Amino acid sequence: MVARPDGSVEVQAGVVEIGAGQITVLPMIAAEELGLPAERINIHHGDTDGTHYAPSSHASRITSEMGPAVLQAASLVAPPPLRAGGRAPRGLAPRPGRRGRAHPRARRAGARDVLHRGVRADAEPEIRATGSARPNPDDVIFRTFGAHGAEVEVDVETGELRVLRIVCSHDIGQPINPKLVESQQFGGAVMGLGYGLYEEAEMDRKTGVLLTPDVHQYRVPTALETP
Repeated sequence: MVARPDGSVEVQAGVVEIGAGQITVLPMIAAEELGLPAERINIHHGDTDGTHYAPSSHASRITSEMGPAVLQAASLVAPPPLRAGGRAPRGLAPRPGRRGRAHPRARRAGARDVLHRGVRADAEPEIRATGSARPNPDDVIFRTFGAHGAEVEVDVETGELRVLRIVCSHDIGQPINPKLVESQQFGGAVMGLGYGLYEEAEMDRKTGVLLTPDVHQYRVPTALETP
């Protein structure tokens, strides 16, 4: 993470965005920890040059795995006048299990002024910090619970099936961005509908050639098939 004298901050994460919303969520975490408006947080992603190891982007795991690292880096970006002995004070230290809050002194002084004074004190053009997620403890098991229900209509003579309604509920804990969480639930439900009713990779048994190589033959749910 890089903080500059103009009060802007850049989050550098070696992850890619494939729809889970990390380019929105990670800057939100940094903004809240630093007490900065969201428009002052930029994110440089999709580039592993100069960044630490980052997990792959699947199963919506980036928020839970990269979020603590961003929170830690944001706490360490606080200028030296707000740190004691080179360590973040209690108000800026990342707290497991909850989102952080910016140090009250940083809020009163104003983010731009505080960052500017911190940069001048260091005689550096910018402040850099890095964070990492702690390994999962051996004595704790993390599980996420969810339940789905579907109302379907079946023609007993032809076997034709229509899905009329899908209801899903997940125990996810504290959502950083509720709208993104809801979108992920919708996307997962539609993907499950496709797996169960439409999608099938058909292979030629003699040649091993895939017979459904594109979305014309490999059918996925469209808006017409989605309840």
